[in-house]
Amino acid sequence: MLKLIKRMLPVLVCAVIFVMSGALGAECSAEEDYGYFGALEDHQDALSGEQAQELLDLLDSTAREIHANVGVILGNASLDGLSERSYAKEFHNRSFGEYSDSIVLMLVQAGSGKVDQIYCTDRAYDMYQPRIDSIFDAVYDGLDSSGGDNYYAAVTNYCAYLRSHDSVPSKAEAATAEAEVTAAAEAAEGADKTKHPCMPVSRRGTVISFFWRSQEGSVSA
Repeated sequence: MLKLIKRMLPVLVCAVIFVMSGALGAECSAEEDYGYFGALEDHQDALSGEQAQELLDLLDSTAREIHANVGVILGNASLDGLSERSYAKEFHNRSFGEYSDSIVLMLVQAGSGKVDQIYCTDRAYDMYQPRIDSIFDAVYDGLDSSGGDNYYAAVTNYCAYLRSHDSVPSKAEAATAEAEVTAAAEAAEGADKTKHPCMPVSRRGTVISFFWRSQEGSVSA
């Protein structure tokens, strides 16, 4: 019996190592698939409970697909006394962490005089900063549907755009996007002196975005 055990020992050791390696592999795979997630805050009471849950599920699945956290804020008029950029940054850091790969869209309350924002970091910045104008085009297409302020459609379009552009753009694509943004900014300049003269103006009459590169500086209006 002892001899049999000694003979079987190498086989048993190999079996244990195989099982453990499989478990570790599964753990790594799960972390890769589910390490990113979504976050949603509705301070306008614009969504029903069912809509909010559906959108949160969509944000989660989008985050896993693009390998970056995805957040949405429907901001009220006060923003807790913070500036638009500061509020978006605070939500980003609180929800995902300061140095995470994340993108946050904030749509402010219509008529509040506040500015819609996009705040993103690291890999999400690399993927989406050159596509800033196109992101807002998709968002506002949804927002303006069904008579306007259709936040459900806006967030759905936002996620669809992120999913379909989940890679760093080529230099040619980035240059084209930059030229389009510059042209829009020049067209908007002088149209309303209360708006920032160096950024495109959205259909909601607001400067459209801020971006933040957590480790390489910032690009902002």
